[in-house]
Amino acid sequence: MTVASLRGSGPAPAKARGPRGILATLDQTYVGWHAKPRSRRSACCRRGLWMRKEPLSWALVLGLALLLNGGCDVDRRDSMRLVRDGSIVLAQQGHAAAIGYFDAAVAKDPTNAWAHHYVGLLRLHQFHDAERALPSLARAVQLDPDNADFRYQFGLALDRLGYQDQAEGEYLAALRLDPGDFAPAYRLGLLYERRGSLLDAIDHLMRAIIAKPDFDEAYHALGSLYMNYGRPQEAIRVLENGLRLGANPTFNFAELGRVYLQIGEGDLAISYLRQAAERAGTPPAVYYNLGVALHRRFRDAGRDEDRRDAEHYLRRAQVACLPHREPARCSALASLIQSLSAEQPR
Repeated sequence: MTVASLRGSGPAPAKARGPRGILATLDQTYVGWHAKPRSRRSACCRRGLWMRKEPLSWALVLGLALLLNGGCDVDRRDSMRLVRDGSIVLAQQGHAAAIGYFDAAVAKDPTNAWAHHYVGLLRLHQFHDAERALPSLARAVQLDPDNADFRYQFGLALDRLGYQDQAEGEYLAALRLDPGDFAPAYRLGLLYERRGSLLDAIDHLMRAIIAKPDFDEAYHALGSLYMNYGRPQEAIRVLENGLRLGANPTFNFAELGRVYLQIGEGDLAISYLRQAAERAGTPPAVYYNLGVALHRRFRDAGRDEDRRDAEHYLRRAQVACLPHREPARCSALASLIQSLSAEQPR
């Protein structure tokens, strides 16, 4: 029986940070990101409309800032007004209705970096089309190379398309422009992990955690990195620090349970996995791992309570298993449940 990782279960860690700026939506590969304003020059433009209880109020504030940025240039002012209107439509009706406003803003003033940027953000994060997003994000960087958000999102599009060297350059540029930003540091950590550059990966993932101590995905990535290199005690320390520093308890309980299960510490694994299973939003991998841990303890100690609990949690995991997408996994899970039902306590 294998141990299920939280990577790939449900909307993942991962995590990419969703578009910051007026969108402030979640990147579907990762969970729980928050927009944060930085420079005074563009603070209004960096406020996340969808993260607020009153998005229209913030859209109006953004609109005023954009119109002021337009100054006396009629085309620029009209272009900024379209960006403002697009942000309001985005908050009310969603990205499909808003994209036309941002496209029109680009047509009205092709030198409006923000308009290009928002077109790219929508295509990258909402339409999931990195290839079409790339020219818009590149143009925004060309027009305003000193904007950290522009560099980061351009790097993210490059990364998704497999241009890792170019993506690295954009992430590094974003960090130089804003050394305290967690997102490019996190992305660099993942990139260096893929390359096998262990020390660079650890350094940048730690930098992301220091910048955002409640950043679940960074703890997960760093803990997984340590596990992949056979260093479980470091993984445990990372995840326990996450609990102390305010990261998502469900996530960290689940990961600690997975680590202890992998190193054969069944009782500790069960303790942490039970705490994760009792919380809202628990991913199916938690139920699977808890069922496996209880099954192992039943075989070792023969307690019928463990057998019943193992069957209960494995059935909960089975509910989320989709046979048309994971036929082998679902079949193995069904066989495990069937064999468990037939086993007898000592």
